[in-house]
Amino acid sequence: MSWIQPVYDRTEGEAEYAGKLNAKGDYDYLNDYICYLGEMEAGEDTAPSSDSEIVDWDAGLKGTLNASDLERIEGDVAIIAADLNIEAVTYEGRIPDTPQESYYRNLLKNVAAIREQHPTRDTPEVPEEPLNTFQKWNDIEEILDRVHSYIENRYFPRCGSDTFCGEGGLLL
Repeated sequence: MSWIQPVYDRTEGEAEYAGKLNAKGDYDYLNDYICYLGEMEAGEDTAPSSDSEIVDWDAGLKGTLNASDLERIEGDVAIIAADLNIEAVTYEGRIPDTPQESYYRNLLKNVAAIREQHPTRDTPEVPEEPLNTFQKWNDIEEILDRVHSYIENRYFPRCGSDTFCGEGGLLL
């Protein structure tokens, strides 16, 4: 299990673009994606997707939430929980095909327990259900990133690119 850098710079434009692509049809390449993270306007274009849009979608749009995003989040939660000795039930390696409300509640419970360990004024609050906007997912991943950075800086102090440990400053 390795730390994977969280994504918390999603924008409204990326969510809207993903929503437009999602509305264009029921294509096989859409089946891997759980949801887009934006709201659709009534009467949006539903013409078939172009090859460039399919390439965009397959490249991993930040305006979507897919199984690989949930795997990254669950893996990072597991790492932080282990580092902080927090009991957390994670779905690392076993993301449900269709996550239910209970899945999202469990995720929020884990993130809340992690944030509670290291609350700072610049760390976002744990979002409330439903997790239906890009900003709520940005907040979840920013919390994980900030707490992980705190752990890294607290327990693995750095001087330049070298890592030191112990009272004598043992160079690693």
